Amino acid sequence: MTYDKICLMLPTYGRSGTYLPAFIESAMRCSGSEHVNFAFCVNEKDKATRGYLQRVNFGKFKHDIVLESYPTPNLAAYFNLLYAQSPLANVPGTMVSMLGDDMVFVTPGWAEEILKWTNERKGIGVYFCNDMFEAHGRCCVNMFVTREMVAFTEAPFMAPEFPAEMIDVVWHVAGRISKNLHYFPNLIIRHDHNRRKIQIHWDPTFNRLRNVQIQVHASGGKKRAIKLGEEIGFRLIQKGIVGDSDC
Repeated sequence: MTYDKICLMLPTYGRSGTYLPAFIESAMRCSGSEHVNFAFCVNEKDKATRGYLQRVNFGKFKHDIVLESYPTPNLAAYFNLLYAQSPLANVPGTMVSMLGDDMVFVTPGWAEEILKWTNERKGIGVYFCNDMFEAHGRCCVNMFVTREMVAFTEAPFMAPEFPAEMIDVVWHVAGRISKNLHYFPNLIIRHDHNRRKIQIHWDPTFNRLRNVQIQVHASGGKKRAIKLGEEIGFRLIQKGIVGDSDC
């Protein structure tokens, strides 16, 4: 299969007047509609975001919306909903992704570069860009994979046991162990994380998620995520899904 499209899969909540416009505008500025579309996961009670998305002029860029009704944040569930229900994310030849609504695309042509590498490796690999914040090459806080790659893992797209944090750790460890991890230091998707600010300026969306993050860490989430990533990585090796990465 030839991959010619990346679906920007984005859970978003309460940021239609702050971060979300920058995400959308930068994505459209740095990539073409022939290579990129959007899939949003929005809480059914978040009328401001739903209204904003109805007003956006997407031009030739296609988009769809999946609604969620979770009472508390659950990032893994949101991404798995998008993976299962977004029509655009399910078009053959489309890569799926993990992104945050506080991210900004900086490098023109980033999508074409990832698609080129993916096709050279026949759909195999875990691809991520420079966040220009804390992660850089240490963790795939943004991520792009194919459905073929997800199927090889024999695991859900995102580990359901992690409502916040750690889903990127699972993929990073699995990709590193199987040598399928590909980092692009010159392709920048800047992470305008709330931790760039002092705590009194953190927004309600981040504060809402923060309590869940603390619970995940307190319950030994990172250790469990590493173990799960190792299990997936060794499973890929056993199947012969071994790449050429030195990450």
